[in-house]
Amino acid sequence: MNMRRTALVAFAALIWFGEAVFPPAAAAAYIVNSYNGSYTTEAPENYTCVSASALTHINYILRKTTGYSHSTALAWYREVRSATADFHDKYNYTRIEKGLDPRGWAWLLSNHAPVTPAYVFHDYWSSSQLTVNRRITLGILTTRELVGVLVANGRHGVDVVGFQSNVDPLNPPYSILGFFLVDPWYPNSRITVSGAYIGVRPNYYITASSWNTSWFTPYHDWPYRRATGRYTIWENKYVAVLRAADGSPEPTKTYDTMPPKFSDTFAIPTQKPPKSGDTEAPATYPYSAYRQAVTEGIVANNLDTSAANLGVDLQGVSVGSADQVESMAPGFPSYELVEVMKGRRVVALAYLTRVAGGFEFGGLAPVTSQYKRANAFAARQAFGRKGVQVASLKLAWGWSEDTFSPFTPMWRATDTHGRPHFLTPDGNVRDRLLPPQGRG
Repeated sequence: MNMRRTALVAFAALIWFGEAVFPPAAAAAYIVNSYNGSYTTEAPENYTCVSASALTHINYILRKTTGYSHSTALAWYREVRSATADFHDKYNYTRIEKGLDPRGWAWLLSNHAPVTPAYVFHDYWSSSQLTVNRRITLGILTTRELVGVLVANGRHGVDVVGFQSNVDPLNPPYSILGFFLVDPWYPNSRITVSGAYIGVRPNYYITASSWNTSWFTPYHDWPYRRATGRYTIWENKYVAVLRAADGSPEPTKTYDTMPPKFSDTFAIPTQKPPKSGDTEAPATYPYSAYRQAVTEGIVANNLDTSAANLGVDLQGVSVGSADQVESMAPGFPSYELVEVMKGRRVVALAYLTRVAGGFEFGGLAPVTSQYKRANAFAARQAFGRKGVQVASLKLAWGWSEDTFSPFTPMWRATDTHGRPHFLTPDGNVRDRLLPPQGRG
């Protein structure tokens, strides 16, 4: 086919989707991703996300590919607190909530990190999301290791294993394009009936736009506030756990001064505050063009290159089925999960955020061979076995004890009396969502 005809066919395809959307070119990319294929899960308790993330982090420092057992993560959790006492968290959460706080996370990392060189970690916070995003980026860049981050209003801990920027951050000005995450919620032992997604694996990519609006939200410890009448020092702040400069004091319950960061010891030119218009808004695609949003989003975010380190070949992929997911999380927009195919095999799920007038590409998660497509028929059967007469059925998601990942939604049914019911990823039918037990 000659070049002129190719161009005409491509333009006709754009018009066919209802609106001419000119594809973005792949962004100039500087990618650092240290993912090595290993990670620790927080399952089955689902309140050990911090200790699981800490164990993954320490093993990456030690360059280990073994020793990621969940039993070790649970033992580390018990080093910080027991059922009756809180040893190394900043606050005492006994009889309030499970999970560890950012100070407990920093203590775990400092306690288990190598002595030579002397690794010390601290919790760092700011009311500026941009400031903490830059700290995360420079922390990964200067250590070539992970950074712990509190997401979902501080209810969940993940390891950020990499980032993508338009240029090397050591040569500013630079813009952060996205982050690569290892989420300890996977692989979760609560697996599942055929009526839901399973088999998403860690090292997924979230664009900066989705990260800023949906994932990395300010810290709020509502259970602690309700129980004590007090706020934590991290209230309404963005929180990360970073390596401190050599010689920094170890984190304790009372040491609230944020010491110099390890990245501060590098001669990094000052990044000036961004000006309006410095970065382009993500491309918006009409609802009918979800296939185009996926394929061009992969290319525009450089996810089809080996530098992305996703473990799947995303060159020449096609787009499979798409499912709309209704968000039940305040401030988290509804979205579409779209299958990315290599031949007849699903290799990833693309995440498209619903915005006014269309979709934005929000991220991508590789899947394992255990992946199963959402099955509405199986979901109706599961509800029926519990006596629920389904009037309407849709996929939905919200932060809850049953799923911490938007890539793993649940089924929401409305019965003939207008009452909601939920089919969790592991096949339980509930009349209401269970809130997270703690940081999990």
